[in-house]
Amino acid sequence: MPPILPDAIDLFLAEASRRPQKLAVEADGKGATYAELAARVGNYAAAFAQVAEPRIVIALPRGVDAYAAILGTGLAGGFYAPVNDASPIDKLLRIVGQLEPNIIVAPQALADRLAEAAPNAIRIDPATLDRSATFTDRHQRHPISYIIFTSGSTGVPKGVVISRVALNHYVQWIKASESVLPEDRVAQFNNLAFDISVFDIYGAFCLGATLIPISRRSDRLMPARIIARERITAWASVPSVLNLMMTANQLTSRNLATIRRFTFAGERLLREHVEAIFAANPNIVIQNAYGPTETTVTMTGILLTQDHYMHACAGTSVSIGPEIPGIEVYLVGGSHPDEGEIFIAGPQVADGYWRDPERTAQSFRAIEIDGRMVHGYFSGDWAERHDGLVYFRERIDFQVKLNGYRIEMDEVAAAIRKCGWPTVCVFKRDESLVALIECADNEVFDPAALRTALAGQIEAYAIPSRIERVGMIPRNENDKIDRKLAAELFETLAREADGT
Repeated sequence: MPPILPDAIDLFLAEASRRPQKLAVEADGKGATYAELAARVGNYAAAFAQVAEPRIVIALPRGVDAYAAILGTGLAGGFYAPVNDASPIDKLLRIVGQLEPNIIVAPQALADRLAEAAPNAIRIDPATLDRSATFTDRHQRHPISYIIFTSGSTGVPKGVVISRVALNHYVQWIKASESVLPEDRVAQFNNLAFDISVFDIYGAFCLGATLIPISRRSDRLMPARIIARERITAWASVPSVLNLMMTANQLTSRNLATIRRFTFAGERLLREHVEAIFAANPNIVIQNAYGPTETTVTMTGILLTQDHYMHACAGTSVSIGPEIPGIEVYLVGGSHPDEGEIFIAGPQVADGYWRDPERTAQSFRAIEIDGRMVHGYFSGDWAERHDGLVYFRERIDFQVKLNGYRIEMDEVAAAIRKCGWPTVCVFKRDESLVALIECADNEVFDPAALRTALAGQIEAYAIPSRIERVGMIPRNENDKIDRKLAAELFETLAREADGT
């Protein structure tokens, strides 16, 4: 039987007791100590304890109140679903309607809108939170820690249910791998609804570090400058953030002087990324990790140093590394043992999808491996093994990852259909999303107006960068849209439009 690991909430409380005057959060020259953050956590826990087993939607920007609400949920014996407060309201309402929370934490105006999908939910505005209320820890921890909602192929978000056991196991890996140390200044570049933020928040507060939220758009467009200005020592994000730094000539010795550890996940890390970092600061340690949301942020990891990284490179890609202790990773369904879909088992695998037994049964199931039945998660990611190391290659379904965001193309197509264009094909072209729209000659088609309409339904990163109209999208013999022929047609149209 696996050992019972320390609970993440208890680890935070221990750090608050051990270092009460240390800054837990710092932003724009202001901050909150561990003692102050713990007090705010108690305020939220007291408010949440109005209901048994609180089920909470947290729609707040990065900052003290968001972090206190997250930790206060665990303290009060509940679980939470973080949402990006900048997301289109239609998407937020779909999530709230699916979760049916009994508490919504958000600024009053947003809370009132979200309550349309959960009219019986208690609304808590940080501006009016009772700061005098306290909460005595009852040591009641809900089996569920949090639910992250990801895009669904029908436009209905999937709620990935992460248990407290899974979170605690992940936090222990953060500690054991020295991804975060007590003396670190940890950047929170990721929004609350992106599961890499779990690394930032729990990594910092469970290990006594200082968390630096980065939310201003101007700062996010110049991430390396923020590293220098805020003296960041530990950073986690998708690798494409490095493209911003490289394009703006920000990967300099001066900007990266304070960084101790980069942790990347969410998309493919390239050798050129690694070499650009080491050229700026050869003392940095780079950690490349991999893990779908369904396996609690990341469940593999490999450390790279300037003197020891080429062994982890195959072509242009960097290996995702071996599995962390307690996790099992297998490649299944390939033509030989060194290729296949990534299948993951172990304590970090999610409990399934919230109130969705059909999808849960499809993705979370048992297979026979070496004469024993192993229950795990089929990732939908295809990988290959070279010289004992695993390398991510591509998605095997219609999901794609762009700039670290997982997008299901059918969700984008569903949004376009909702805008009045019933026949559409969406696909990935290079490093962008594009679409073909079936449109009769007598119909008026305005791509700019369509993008504006889509902005109210889906995230900005999911809106196709280019949309072309055609009289008929190619079909196969079964009268289904042929994605391969559609992509070829799009290339022809694009070349004609560009005059090449």
